[in-house]
Amino acid sequence: MDSDRRSKIRNIVITLLGDEQLEVREAATHTLVPLIRDAPAEAITETRTLLNLRLQKTKPKSRKKTKSAISLTTLVERHSAVLGLSSMVMSSPYSVPTWMPQVLVALTSCIDDPPPISGSARKLFTEFWRTHRDEWDDLKHSFNEDELETVSELLISPSYYA
Repeated sequence: MDSDRRSKIRNIVITLLGDEQLEVREAATHTLVPLIRDAPAEAITETRTLLNLRLQKTKPKSRKKTKSAISLTTLVERHSAVLGLSSMVMSSPYSVPTWMPQVLVALTSCIDDPPPISGSARKLFTEFWRTHRDEWDDLKHSFNEDELETVSELLISPSYYA
């Protein structure tokens, strides 16, 4: 299959991440994983940039100042960004490509978002820890100090007896 067709398929699946039906978004998440895994570096960068922009654009205003709920459209768009970035992380089990630390840090900001966003973010970090825990001593060197601290707070629960 040529790169144009792969790109078109990837774009269709990314569009489906924003579907109104949760089940469609979740199915698109799993479909995107192999498309990212087998994509050239430029396509990964393009996809990451698109999803990061979507995540930033839908960032909720300060929750302390306003207690208004976010619109359904914004919720779905933000959830699509979280699911897409999650697909990127899941496309590299057992390894940490150079782009992954920034993606994980971006997803930490979604942990306290309303459902289903928070649930998807938590599920991703659980899955990431499951697939990366055994080699964590080697893989953690892929993160800079700030990234490692931010991500480790979610991955490694504090000692019960500390």
